[in-house]
Amino acid sequence: MRSKLAYKNINGNTPYPKIWEWLEKGQDLSIEDTWPTALTIHSWLKRKALTQYKVDDYTSERKFKKFWVEFLSHLLIPIENHKIKLKKAPTIGWLEKFYPQKELFFLPIKQVLGLNGSWQWYQRGIQYPMLPFKLHPYYNVYFPTRIEHLELLDQFLGKGNFKGKIALDAGCGCGVLGFILQQHGLAKIYATDINPFAIQGLEDEIERLDLKNKIIPKLTNALDLDIETAADLIVINPPWLRIEPNSLLDEGSYHSENYLEQIFSTVPTKLKAGGDLVILFSNLGELLGLTGHNPIAKLAQQYNFNLITKITTARKRLAKKNPYSWWNDVLKKEEIQLWHFKFYSSP
Repeated sequence: MRSKLAYKNINGNTPYPKIWEWLEKGQDLSIEDTWPTALTIHSWLKRKALTQYKVDDYTSERKFKKFWVEFLSHLLIPIENHKIKLKKAPTIGWLEKFYPQKELFFLPIKQVLGLNGSWQWYQRGIQYPMLPFKLHPYYNVYFPTRIEHLELLDQFLGKGNFKGKIALDAGCGCGVLGFILQQHGLAKIYATDINPFAIQGLEDEIERLDLKNKIIPKLTNALDLDIETAADLIVINPPWLRIEPNSLLDEGSYHSENYLEQIFSTVPTKLKAGGDLVILFSNLGELLGLTGHNPIAKLAQQYNFNLITKITTARKRLAKKNPYSWWNDVLKKEEIQLWHFKFYSSP
């Protein structure tokens, strides 16, 4: 958020190559015109950027995204009285909630687009097929936009006998796993996340759905939780890619080098002897060359977890409009996995 800065005003009549030139030099630019003009300028810049940066694998995509975030940080949208100060601009409820000041200030266009997209998801809600109600993901919170791993969990729970038991949804994000657990009759579900936005959003959902004392959110690291009774079941959908996260939202997609090992070393302190550990994962990291092996299998063996079953499915839906054709080629080979382990305490 920027309130006082030196900037140039631009509009739909400003030559787009000149806008590109100014942004390359790090000049802050404020769009004054209409919201459609802002979107048109953004689209033109994105097309030009993709012609200059060859994106044909995951490494080059990450490099491009880093450039794009920095480049767009200088293209600003004026905000005043909790509204975008452009004609035909959408209303974004998050602006009043997270930016209480009424005086004029500026946000980078990429951030405004993120706020707008998040608000639209929040307003519409998401209907997951295994739930009888919609979820409304909070701002800056990871939520699944694909369902193969959710379907695997739903099928697994349907074949098991977990009614009346205690579960832990470690790293809950928007809370969808906890709600699936609740639908299968578990008596109490603890849901943890390090992201305060995730916990706030989950608390709102629980109140709306009248599930207080059924799902208990806790702001803490995934498994850093004191509970009265060890869990019968721990469900974890860890980030699938080993890349150092740079933000709370990144925590939903990327994990640090030792993250998975910390999970396996900590689970025994939270799980009953003979309890069940379910991990939802993918071979995406292997396909992208981020790791040469499946870390789940290796760590489970290292920490003496007994593999009961591994269920897999292929990616069912590919993006129809994807500027990176190589990405769809990778996804065609992806295997989504449900790992079911038992853990028995040492004699």
